[in-house]
Amino acid sequence: MITELQRKTLRHFFAAYFHQDWRREADTPEQVISMYATDVNDLVTIDTLVDGIGAFIADHSDEDDLSYALFHEMGCYHSPKALGQSTREWLLHVARMVKAERPGVEQRAAEKRAAEELDEDGES
Repeated sequence: MITELQRKTLRHFFAAYFHQDWRREADTPEQVISMYATDVNDLVTIDTLVDGIGAFIADHSDEDDLSYALFHEMGCYHSPKALGQSTREWLLHVARMVKAERPGVEQRAAEKRAAEELDEDGES
């Protein structure tokens, strides 16, 4: 069962990145996922999103229900079915892509922490 934090994280990801005009910002869903990973500097958020996708799929085992929930509950304006892909298959693809972006997120998070430490040292 999806947790409230997972639901909130998924809703933010899908509604903010796969909004109704997402095609103006990216040519492919994969580009959107990469933009998200670039914007996020928090491994907990990445892990919450990946785990949340699994829980969301588990909560909506019927393909039509999953597709409906992705649009109506999560605000996702990408329709995998329109491209001949099942919603479940696409969500698993999203989870794999986000997970693959984890090392880059980890690197940026470490760089951000180092920069903050330098700033703190400079203020002393």
